[in-house]
Amino acid sequence: MKFDRKLFFLTVIWISIFSQCKTTEPIKQEENIIQSNQSNSCPKSTEEFYQKFLFYEYDQIEEKPQLFADHYFASNERRIDLFYPYIKDKKGGYIGVGTDQNFTFIAWAKSDYAYLVDVDWMVVYVNRLHLLFFDASENFLEFKQYWSIRNKKNAIELIRNRIIDATEQKKYLQTYELSRGMVWERLNDLESMSKNFGFSSFHNNPNDFEYIKKMIQENRIYAVIGDINGNITLKNIGVASKNLCIPIHVVYLSNAEEYYRYPESFRNNIINLNYDNQAIIIRTVTSGAPKFGFPKGEKYPNIPFHYNIQPIENLVQWFQFDQLWIYEMMHYRDDLDLGISILKKSPNDLNIFVTKQP
Repeated sequence: MKFDRKLFFLTVIWISIFSQCKTTEPIKQEENIIQSNQSNSCPKSTEEFYQKFLFYEYDQIEEKPQLFADHYFASNERRIDLFYPYIKDKKGGYIGVGTDQNFTFIAWAKSDYAYLVDVDWMVVYVNRLHLLFFDASENFLEFKQYWSIRNKKNAIELIRNRIIDATEQKKYLQTYELSRGMVWERLNDLESMSKNFGFSSFHNNPNDFEYIKKMIQENRIYAVIGDINGNITLKNIGVASKNLCIPIHVVYLSNAEEYYRYPESFRNNIINLNYDNQAIIIRTVTSGAPKFGFPKGEKYPNIPFHYNIQPIENLVQWFQFDQLWIYEMMHYRDDLDLGISILKKSPNDLNIFVTKQP
């Protein structure tokens, strides 16, 4: 068929410790109902929650995809403030790729649990470092200093004291050495984003910082290696989201969808999540951004981002096409403001018919 048109960090820390001692109008939505008492199989204790939330089998990444950069240790999306009205207080479960931007989205949504997934093992360890530094800090300033060259010695000492396993410790230290400068630059950039765009997040909102820290201390953020097109990690997240009886409400994909054409494994991973009519994809796209529209203030104006929201139910409707790319769907968006749009029209709404290939 075709168009007819042209938080593993979390487990490591948990085990180590216990074994040794934006102004646009929001999309109208119904009241969120977190089905924590959906059935007798739902977790009734903290221990049961952990058992259903955590898993230990994940995708084995033999070859990392070839991207523009070797590693994306920090986000370069500056206008994530545009997402705020559409994910505020979404609650439910959260899945996200990338690094620091996830903590912003989790705090805004007040997510009940979160999976931070990436195909790059070093990006996963950047997230585990973030979790470690959040847990060890009373406020953002302390957290930020762990990424400072002046405080490098203290950061390394913390890693060595908290991460006892020699193999794991080596990965933490290797990642810290390679990523520290890029993360430090991004943390400084957050302040510029606030000054220029009214951006509020864990760096200048103590409530957001405390929310993230509390989730970490309650072991509700899991940083794990995984491929969104893989057959293990996202499948296990789908199973966990059902067993937790709390539907996934936010899935953040950055611009990852530009690198593939929705293989069957990705479609199955999305379809098999526990999601409801409140669930949305939030994403960025660079392909066609000059045509679709982009906001002012991007870090790389020659490669701007367009920001987009799509209900998961709507994305699943588009899966009827064997050949599909995000760029094609974007032609049917509804613009919300300069540089941000929503995809909510289905193929049936648009009278786009599926045609069989010869």
